[in-house]
Amino acid sequence: MLLEILRQKKIDYYKIIKVDTLEGIINAVEAGVGITLLPTQLIKTNYSYRSLAVIKPIKNSLNCPTQFIKRKDYPMDDIYEVFFNTIINGYLKN
Repeated sequence: MLLEILRQKKIDYYKIIKVDTLEGIINAVEAGVGITLLPTQLIKTNYSYRSLAVIKPIKNSLNCPTQFIKRKDYPMDDIYEVFFNTIINGYLKN
């Protein structure tokens, strides 16, 4: 789903990092290495204590409530700015 969102927004300057476990994904995001797309309830139930910023898409065409997360104190570089502003401003096509 995340790749589809990036494709729709014509964002093609990213690197895919493959991680074997959910804990590995959360650790990578918290370390400031990347972003991910995960179900809201998963974050609320299991990871609310972690240093993650949650961004809710305005137009949600996904099958379950989902949030974008990143490390809270990690600076936003250009790709973060473009990506999150796109999500926050609701420019995703359904």
